Amino acid sequence: MNYTSAGDAGGQALIALVQGVPAGLRLSKDQAESDLRRCLSGYGNPTNPVCYVEIESGVYGRNTTGAPVAFLVFGEAQPEENAPAQGALLRPGRGDLAAVLKTAADSVDAVAARLDSCDEAACVVAASVARELLAELGVEVGSFVTRIGEETLSEQDILAQLEEYCALDIEFSAVRCPSQRATEAMVAQLEAARGAGQTLGGTFQIVVDGLLPGVGSFADRRKRLNSQIGAALFALPGVVGVEFGAGFALAQEKGPACHDAVLVSPVAGFTRASNYAGGLEDGLTSGEQLIVTVAVAPPASAGAPKETVNLDTLQLDYAANPAGPVCTVPGIAVAAEAEVAFVLANAYLEQFGSANMTDIRAAVDSYIARLNRTAR
Repeated sequence: MNYTSAGDAGGQALIALVQGVPAGLRLSKDQAESDLRRCLSGYGNPTNPVCYVEIESGVYGRNTTGAPVAFLVFGEAQPEENAPAQGALLRPGRGDLAAVLKTAADSVDAVAARLDSCDEAACVVAASVARELLAELGVEVGSFVTRIGEETLSEQDILAQLEEYCALDIEFSAVRCPSQRATEAMVAQLEAARGAGQTLGGTFQIVVDGLLPGVGSFADRRKRLNSQIGAALFALPGVVGVEFGAGFALAQEKGPACHDAVLVSPVAGFTRASNYAGGLEDGLTSGEQLIVTVAVAPPASAGAPKETVNLDTLQLDYAANPAGPVCTVPGIAVAAEAEVAFVLANAYLEQFGSANMTDIRAAVDSYIARLNRTAR
């Protein structure tokens, strides 16, 4: 299952086309619109909210048909005459120069629209298909912010505190952080940065519950789930670091103390005594929570003009970025959920079939039964 997108946030609509969708998956636009609200609302996120989503094909009644599913994502179109013109000035902190050199464009305007939109909205909408598939198989994907600037969720081990975090607290937080204390501190720092004309980065965690053990691949390192998830997350704008489980902290530990001991019981089956690996071992799911921490750089600042080059004259000039969000971490976290959902949905389809949901559910049930027999 994969998706393609077209359009930009300033146009009449974004298009998201999802191919390889199994038949018989219950699907509505409600999930897509809910995820869009989570992605585009909250402190410091884009100010061009998406209004609504339409499903144009691939669904009969409320179930998928096996044909590609096409979404139209409608927002508040920006009149062309009101769109900020970039002209010949390359914006510092953006990909203008590399994009212009690649496409031989005459102006930054030719590439700015796609650079600015980065199609996160289309990704989030398309991933509603992957989310629904995973949910039917008992898998839930979530995220929460752990740091903005210098303010952190907790000075203690966040991995050890996951069970304490409430999904509702995350959704009601202006920065998608489960702690009210940390939320208030993060918002205060964001306000201070806004007043100073600065921007902030931060970190968030993706947490996936309900994964079966043994999903993924170990035979080809390029198909291992950690490889695929890492690639998907690095495709998001501003992402500069990804770690699984305890991540870089493991480099400071001594083995085998930081390796997850294997346990077995007739009730729980095979389990781990800890989860330093973050739910992945050599590219396969271990059956524990999948935990991924992602670092996001500060977005380009709209502060004082910075030195750049004028494409027309090839002389030094000064350019300022248009006003944008102070911080993109909360919105990128939701887009990251979407990317991870796609990778995991594809892993399930590859292992358990992809024609229709009836056969997929039967294959999953058979696999679970075999795992239970093996653990007895």
